[in-house]
Amino acid sequence: IADAIRHVDGIVSNFLEFSRRPSLKLQRVSLSSVLDATLQLLENRLAVFPVSLSLRRNPSIPELYADPEQLREALLNILLNACEAMDYSGNLRVEEMLSSTVEGALFACIRVQDSGPGIPDELLPDIFTPFVSTKEQGTGLGLPIAKSILEEHGGDIQVQTSPEIGTIFTLLLPVAPPEAVTVGR
Repeated sequence: IADAIRHVDGIVSNFLEFSRRPSLKLQRVSLSSVLDATLQLLENRLAVFPVSLSLRRNPSIPELYADPEQLREALLNILLNACEAMDYSGNLRVEEMLSSTVEGALFACIRVQDSGPGIPDELLPDIFTPFVSTKEQGTGLGLPIAKSILEEHGGDIQVQTSPEIGTIFTLLLPVAPPEAVTVGR
């Protein structure tokens, strides 16, 4: 009964969090510091399982104007999904990078690649739909919340997946001066 209550409480908390996203509190932030804080939150969990973590830095990424708390939440959702997809046993690669569009817009990116089985083709169109989950205890809100946070920052999230490579989520955040940053709420 206690486990069921905790599960229902988690579902309700996630639902409320999804439906009432707080306003962004933009500040100058280093993408590396957000990533470090998120990895520190996962440190104990990763230590228990045989997950090999490799981290590749890009020191040329400029500071961003972003909400570090919300970025940590988005990144944590992506990293936890990656670990669960591998059954907490495999290789997790995290890479910081810069990317630009054809129009010249510059994005700071965090690329998260797991060595899991990949996302089945039939599920791929729905992974960002609220309440869609393949997990028995999942709420189906982690990826939609992550996508919402990135979009509110003027960014996006991209996914590539196959059984050969696992799944790669790329979180894109615009590199722009504060006056050019528009927020969703």
